[in-house]
Amino acid sequence: SFLLYMVLIASTFNLLIFRMNILNRFSLYFTPFVLILCPYVISSMKLKSNKPIVRACIYFMFGFYFVWLTITKAAEFYGVVPYMRGRKMNENKVLIVVNSFTQNNGVTNCMMNYYDELVTHSSCVDFLVLKKVNSPYEKKVVKNGGKVFFLPKVDSHISKKKMRFLDEIMKQRYDVVHVNVPNHNGTAVLLSAYKNKVPVRVYHSHAQKLADTNKNKIKSFVFDSLCSILSNAHLACSTAAGDEIFGIGNFKILPNGIHAEKDVINKENRNQIRESLGLTNAVVVGVVGRLSYLKNPFF
Repeated sequence: SFLLYMVLIASTFNLLIFRMNILNRFSLYFTPFVLILCPYVISSMKLKSNKPIVRACIYFMFGFYFVWLTITKAAEFYGVVPYMRGRKMNENKVLIVVNSFTQNNGVTNCMMNYYDELVTHSSCVDFLVLKKVNSPYEKKVVKNGGKVFFLPKVDSHISKKKMRFLDEIMKQRYDVVHVNVPNHNGTAVLLSAYKNKVPVRVYHSHAQKLADTNKNKIKSFVFDSLCSILSNAHLACSTAAGDEIFGIGNFKILPNGIHAEKDVINKENRNQIRESLGLTNAVVVGVVGRLSYLKNPFF
């Protein structure tokens, strides 16, 4: 019984060592039941002189481990971005992953708004982009001393060639990898970051799950689950976008940032545009974005 119990303890500790949110939570939920079994196992030992020794050892191991766990890993269990202790933000190297540098891409524009502020507080901010397009964003990053990597368009799945390319990028020793792309590409980047021991691996949900076809439902379930497991910090643009991907409360909401001064109402421009469109005295409801279910056009 004692040997079986020690195997159970070792297995629980082994699960806790994995820096994956789902396994962390599962093992923490399971641990109280292990502690409940502890008195039964000790009372079943035939050699009475060993009981206090075993009891003291078990309690010491659990106590020491959970004190250490609370100090070093607690933030990761709740999806908070765990910036490294004792290290200033302006010393961090950050890799941001986006689909493309297209100027009409909502996620890219959102991340570039963050970039304008982030680049002043980090020693290095690089980008990994899936699709190469002509864009002033690339020149802007390079001008600020950053690097722009383009993922070779070699396949539509997680291949050895793609993983080798990503592993080479991760050798830059980034402190933070911020992934803003879903499906197999997001999974591949986070898997490479996990293998190369990147301390902060952020998965950012910018929309609810793809739900238009059964194929997309399955794809979304599989890859979003993997991205959630491989990341140790979860961000979402809204409650709905976070709940569907990470589960209720297992993320932080980061509102989509904008440069407010660019959107201040200009009456002169407003009247000029309305007049040119023949809408001088009309009531106009404007929706910016494509007409699709994910954009909620029927609000």
